[in-house]
Amino acid sequence: MKEYHISIGTFLHHDNGVLEIIIDAGVDVTPEMTTEFFTAVRAIEPRVRACLVNRKNTYSYTFKANMMLASAKVVDFVAVVKYKKRPWPLSGLFSPKFYSMGFFDEYDEAMQWLLDKLKNHPEGVSK
Repeated sequence: MKEYHISIGTFLHHDNGVLEIIIDAGVDVTPEMTTEFFTAVRAIEPRVRACLVNRKNTYSYTFKANMMLASAKVVDFVAVVKYKKRPWPLSGLFSPKFYSMGFFDEYDEAMQWLLDKLKNHPEGVSK
């Protein structure tokens, strides 16, 4: 596993191909930070297929950053570990049609869902 750091948090690129994102506590993600995020993801791997958003910290998004993330075509599969007590900031926005997204209360369940998606869809959903 390789670890990367940007201004908003940490990326863990697992050996199984999953990119885990952990945003630092208290961050209010702006459009500029979202652009930095996209640039960093593309630098780590040109085509990230599976992304695990680990919401172990409390953070938020501006509306414009929400819209940028919701309409991005950066990954094929996204699993959000939201943990029961923390709401997901994109809830209530439209559901992106160009990737598959799942919400989970448990980390292991989210990781397994991503691995199953990668196994069952070796070419992804964005093609």
